[in-house]
Amino acid sequence: MVDAQGSNGAPGSYWPVPGQPGAVVLRPVAASVWRFVLPFLPLLGLLFVVMLLLGSIVFETAAEGIGVLGGAAVGLVAVAVAAWSLVHKARRAVTGTTVVVSPTGVELRDTQGFQLRMRWPDVTEVGTVHDQLTKPGAARAAGRRSGAMVHVPELRSQGLKGWGERVVPPRAPQWLRQRLAAQPRDPRTGLWLVAISFASAGPEDHTNQLLAHTRHHRPDLFTWHQG
Repeated sequence: MVDAQGSNGAPGSYWPVPGQPGAVVLRPVAASVWRFVLPFLPLLGLLFVVMLLLGSIVFETAAEGIGVLGGAAVGLVAVAVAAWSLVHKARRAVTGTTVVVSPTGVELRDTQGFQLRMRWPDVTEVGTVHDQLTKPGAARAAGRRSGAMVHVPELRSQGLKGWGERVVPPRAPQWLRQRLAAQPRDPRTGLWLVAISFASAGPEDHTNQLLAHTRHHRPDLFTWHQG
């Protein structure tokens, strides 16, 4: 795999592909869509308030007495459109994410063109990882326009962290490219510090197959649970 921001890992290495022995394909569960949508509910509420106020002014100017009703209608339509767009993007991201687990390691690909690849020996820990990064200042800018402050949290869950290869698509936003480029890099191998969440490969409970494969290939990562 050629990293758009760096080099390949170890040349001449073999990674099984889907359909070959030892390669298991895993995907997120459908309910994961709501994990990406729920953090934006406060922002949708802010959008409704803003559109309610603007719509009320317009409708009250056009016909006295219907300002609040018209503003509420405008707010509901705006929220419905924004929510539909948000759910559509989240569903596309979830259904397009694929995790391939093999005796070599773990690979992740999504519909945007992001790719991660991490070998089992290079996994350093099981811990908190980012499933979704938010653009710095976006929520604050919306808050300044409306007089309210809304914080959109970054989505986090448990997963694998370690050194691996990473491909960032050319169309990725500049702020995201800069944030990823600031991640640590192993000076010896050139590998990036990367992470793959358990949620990207199934339900977030003990039935998660990526978790099971991790316990099989790297049982040492779980010794701290055993006292």
